[in-house]
Amino acid sequence: MGHGVTMRTVAERAEVSTKTVSHVINGTGSYSPETEQRVRAAIDELGYRINPFARGLRSRRTDTIALVLPNLCQPFYAELAEQIMRAPQTQGLKVVLHSTHGTPGGSRRSCPRTRNWWTASSVTRPTVVLGERPADATALSLDYVESADEQGARAVVGHLLSRGRRRIAAIGGQTGPRAGARRLRGYRAALAEAGVDYDDSKVPSDVALAGFDDIEAARFASPPLTTVDLRRESIARTAVTLLRSRMGMEDFRNLPGRSESIGYDLRPRASSGAPPSGPG
Repeated sequence: MGHGVTMRTVAERAEVSTKTVSHVINGTGSYSPETEQRVRAAIDELGYRINPFARGLRSRRTDTIALVLPNLCQPFYAELAEQIMRAPQTQGLKVVLHSTHGTPGGSRRSCPRTRNWWTASSVTRPTVVLGERPADATALSLDYVESADEQGARAVVGHLLSRGRRRIAAIGGQTGPRAGARRLRGYRAALAEAGVDYDDSKVPSDVALAGFDDIEAARFASPPLTTVDLRRESIARTAVTLLRSRMGMEDFRNLPGRSESIGYDLRPRASSGAPPSGPG
């Protein structure tokens, strides 16, 4: 039904101005949650779609964002990409996916215009970094969305301790600044708080199991897997909101780098001997 539907058509259906429709689509300006709901309902009902290339010819902007991920095979990254493409804040943008295949520096090589983006003089496009904060992000005008790896690890280890477990192993820990290292720090901090010694030897035959990321398969495993949900949907919405705010500026470098912390949710399930904490 979207053929011939214009922004004015959407505005008339939602009983708002075309400017308000533009603000809702682009994540700019101010409007009430009720207004946004009416506009988005009208967009869905009418099948309104923005042609980013036609708009780019008029404005010299393609409104295209690149999502660079280590790979698209692991469920976490695939589900994150899906959330970013489905986020209301992405409406009107074209999303280009690129996989670095996990190679060091691949994220830089994948973006020719930002090949050396870690130096202030070469940051040529608004950029949001997910998960790992560059030390000089503020000076580089890079926005950062932090995942609660360390806090989530402390929570899930605390959950296992509350179930009477005292020999708790961490599988997949890494050194350095990456997510695995942050989770390992949270794991060891939780043990220290509980007065439980860290022991890296021997896996017992009867184990309770907990994981990270709350991918869809975790709910359907047998038994269902206790896990930490890093709120991919919130990460996606926040990242695109930060990016769009810079895209709308005359010079995005005028705004220092910002940081947003998303938080986490613990999902106790049968793999750790706990009943589900709620739906899902």
